[in-house]
Amino acid sequence: IAIVLSLAVERFLNQVENIRRYNWIKNYYQWIARKLPDGYINGILGTICIIIPPVVAVALLFYFLNVVVGFLLSILVLIYCLGPRLLDVEVENYMAALTQQDAQRIAETQARFHSFGQEEGSNAPQFSIAEKLFFEANQRMFAVIFWFIVLGPAGALLYRLCIELKKEAQHHSNKAEFYAYVTTYVDLLNFFPANLTALGYALCGSFKHAIDNWRRAFRTNANLEVLNAQILMFTGKGAALLYHHDQPVAQDVDSVQTSLELIWRTTILWIFAIAIFTLANWID
Repeated sequence: IAIVLSLAVERFLNQVENIRRYNWIKNYYQWIARKLPDGYINGILGTICIIIPPVVAVALLFYFLNVVVGFLLSILVLIYCLGPRLLDVEVENYMAALTQQDAQRIAETQARFHSFGQEEGSNAPQFSIAEKLFFEANQRMFAVIFWFIVLGPAGALLYRLCIELKKEAQHHSNKAEFYAYVTTYVDLLNFFPANLTALGYALCGSFKHAIDNWRRAFRTNANLEVLNAQILMFTGKGAALLYHHDQPVAQDVDSVQTSLELIWRTTILWIFAIAIFTLANWID
């Protein structure tokens, strides 16, 4: 019920992204850095000291709360950890920019989507927005829900905290070691929900093409970050029938709309699956 209500708020109240302010994470990082000996913040000890306390604090808080208050707060925590930007709103703006051939707005939207190492000039594959949507949906929604189901509100906070810490450290050369550790945590947290989301794409689209592309993703020998992305994007574009003999997916409105429709069908599938498991648990 908490998940359904949170997704409903996410879908119909665009103002919800205004409450998602993560500046406290940067301040918290800097406070911990001052408390630890020099150099410790960038090692594994530093990442643990930053990530564990808020997660444990939330877990303990919900352990001692009564059912009603805990339920209401869990909805707030999940809403806070989704996103942070609304995917469908960004897609609508992007499609409008494509239609109007507004190069500046197109570039601004593309910059907000994950680049999979391309900003560092790596050999990471080039992906279109229509493909990246399949990854963004996982990182903004499905993975958050997955860890909310597994670990409760603390799980959703754990995932969002790791994502935001990675963003914070990404463009600071003096945080390279810290960035490497946090990236590893994010990649591990993404692996299981990525495969579960890929299964959802397959069930909601062309199953054969999705499974063929899923297998292809595992044959690329990519690192875990790119592997997670390829699992989602290869499977998604196969399920949506955007995949044509290794040809790039077109940067057009129809491709983006097709991707978004598959994502929302998968969201409905997740809701039904969660409802069934919840009812089965109540019956038992």
